[in-house]
Amino acid sequence: MVFKSYTHIGNRDVNEDSLGCIQKQDKHCFIVADGLGGHGQGEIASQMVVDVAMKTFLDNAHLDICEIVKICFDTAQMVLMNKIEETNSYSQMKTTLVILVSDGNEAIYGHVGDSRCYHYRNAKLQSVSLDHSVPQMLVMSKRIKRADIAHHCDRNRLLKVLGIEWSEPKYEISNRIALKKADKFLLCTDGFWENMEEKLIPNFLKNNEDVEDALNKMKEHVLSNGLSQDMDNNTAILVRYGE
Repeated sequence: MVFKSYTHIGNRDVNEDSLGCIQKQDKHCFIVADGLGGHGQGEIASQMVVDVAMKTFLDNAHLDICEIVKICFDTAQMVLMNKIEETNSYSQMKTTLVILVSDGNEAIYGHVGDSRCYHYRNAKLQSVSLDHSVPQMLVMSKRIKRADIAHHCDRNRLLKVLGIEWSEPKYEISNRIALKKADKFLLCTDGFWENMEEKLIPNFLKNNEDVEDALNKMKEHVLSNGLSQDMDNNTAILVRYGE
């Protein structure tokens, strides 16, 4: 298993994206979060949940990977809500979160918000997380096409995130994925996928077997498309299993 990650501030004053990559024994955990709220609070929220998720992973690495993902989300939400209450930051400390956990044989990813996880195999995308956003709902009701999400006027209106009260978990968890040689997973924030046409992702992953080379080329594409605009922070982790 090999991986490469990066984060870029874009054209913003503060980078509110955070990421984490951690291993314990035969298990690996990859995390991406995109903070919301402005005034530096989004940055605090995203880094907090990444730190909490990494520690939670280490403390629970002996468990089944599905349970690990659930515990990471639940614990991150609890810690963040406690911090929000302590600081009276109810409107300012929110974050998306996407987590991939694997044991070398299987992988599971979970997400909340519009940070995504893509699974690539056999020259095509096998699955992708569905955003918790207004445009995604419009896609599901067939009022717009999926390709329209990136430029929709309501693309930043999220329906589910960490940092809001919930009576039941708002995150979603994928089915178990039996890993095969050369499987790739791409975790990224909206600043990345808004400037990376989804239909092009398989081309980058198929033509660049080296993970570092592939992600560098994708980053170049994202920056080229976004730097002339009000480009958001952009962050990604690319993981490949097998030799």
